[in-house]
Amino acid sequence: MLVACFQNTSGRSSERHMSSLRSGSKVMDRNRSSQGSQESTSELKEGHETPSEESTSVPITLLKPNATPAEIVEAMKHPTAGLCFINLQQNLPNLTFVTGEAVNWLTTHMEGVLTVEKGVQIMQTLHKEQLICHCSGDVSRPFVYGFYLFYLVPTEKDKDAYQPCGDLQIFENEWMEVEVKPALNWGLLMTPAHPQVPNSYSDRGSGVPHFLCEDIDAEYSDCDYNGPMYNRMRLETDVQGKSDRVEWGHARYQTVFRPDQAYELVVEWLTSSGSIIYELLAGWHRKAQACNLQMIPIPHDPLALPYSNKSDPLRGPIFVPLNLRCLEQNNDKLFKEFRMETYVERLFLFQEAIVQRFGFIPCQVEPANKTCASHEHQYIHATGTIFILVSSAAPKVRSRVNMSLSYARRYSIHADVVPSPHEEYITRHVSGKNKDDYDNSRKMGFLWCWNHLLSKRWRTNQAVDSNLQLKILKDFRDFCNNAEDRLRTFWLDSWMAKAKESSSSYNIANSRSSS
Repeated sequence: MLVACFQNTSGRSSERHMSSLRSGSKVMDRNRSSQGSQESTSELKEGHETPSEESTSVPITLLKPNATPAEIVEAMKHPTAGLCFINLQQNLPNLTFVTGEAVNWLTTHMEGVLTVEKGVQIMQTLHKEQLICHCSGDVSRPFVYGFYLFYLVPTEKDKDAYQPCGDLQIFENEWMEVEVKPALNWGLLMTPAHPQVPNSYSDRGSGVPHFLCEDIDAEYSDCDYNGPMYNRMRLETDVQGKSDRVEWGHARYQTVFRPDQAYELVVEWLTSSGSIIYELLAGWHRKAQACNLQMIPIPHDPLALPYSNKSDPLRGPIFVPLNLRCLEQNNDKLFKEFRMETYVERLFLFQEAIVQRFGFIPCQVEPANKTCASHEHQYIHATGTIFILVSSAAPKVRSRVNMSLSYARRYSIHADVVPSPHEEYITRHVSGKNKDDYDNSRKMGFLWCWNHLLSKRWRTNQAVDSNLQLKILKDFRDFCNNAEDRLRTFWLDSWMAKAKESSSSYNIANSRSSS
């Protein structure tokens, strides 16, 4: 059973969403040891003690920017204004906390800490000073922002406190830890940590669509491929103890959560009954709704591509062609204003802009070959009912030397040489007896597939039914076919946005030079 979880419109911090995705065997009784921010006080989770009115009325004394690491740790231990700790767990050290909550605590309790990056730097300093440590006891485990469990290292007076064994593998088999990263924003510049380039113009930080920017980055989503995309852990499925035998399974989960991407959690079992698994997932579904997350079941192979002879022939995807000829003027190629070697990347980003326009969000795809990133990009609709696949030109392990080949050769490699299964599938849909039927431009489009596992029981909005799905498909087809000149209008509006931004940046540059 695969479960996709993505964020609804909410103002809550991302790290709070991670607690609902923990293993069912970890039913925490968390004691409220601090008041925290006003938001965290109004959104108490299960297992927290509700602070009294006297404690909530205590004014918060902010730490000075030059506070020492020892002073920061002592402030975290404060009984009313300190950090929220996880207690009453026999396999966790005392004063255990969630890294994301610790960073948020610093932003509200210390002067000068206005960003998450600054808070992470301070916590990394505490880790370097050996004042905090990972709950596995592994001192080499770095501090990571998100749902990671760390604890305050006990002093000499607390020698009798529980000490972890230091085995990271055993800890990871029992606890689910997820790193929280900022939204990628479809490859546009948005992170505060991004270096600012003075005396130059970067349109990726403005309102210009990504596919028309000068400095495009079609591989922006590959930043999460540096480490393992998934971790595994043991999962106790019978959390309510209803079964008269031992039932368990495994959970395979993504290591990184981004608020603008779908998050995947895979549940695998062999010694568990169906009713027990259903109760476990239903409980997760209820908790996800409380955290303003949409949790839905998805097939193991969402697009049902013909990767093997066992592929489901009755669930093949629908090919939606993209009419590019309506965008060409005087038989000129698209993006002729840019370098020729960036054509394929811009074409992919243009397709992604269309997908974004219709309410889809990215789904990370684990590559079959660990040495290179996947060149197939999957997306899921905000309703959870539709999947879309868009392919880039080639595996992204190619060097920049190969990227500078001529457009004709690049495009022929993409369409004719060593086609992928989905490209063969598209070819069968567009091929015919006429010569024009084999035109490469007709192969440009999207693969569309329904999520047949999403029943009414899982839908948070009962208005989302099959009729709505068919309306979305019809609207998407009409748009891609340039019905009522919609695709061309979108293309021209994008160019107008680029021209407007270029003109404004030119005026700013002239005003600076004149001053």
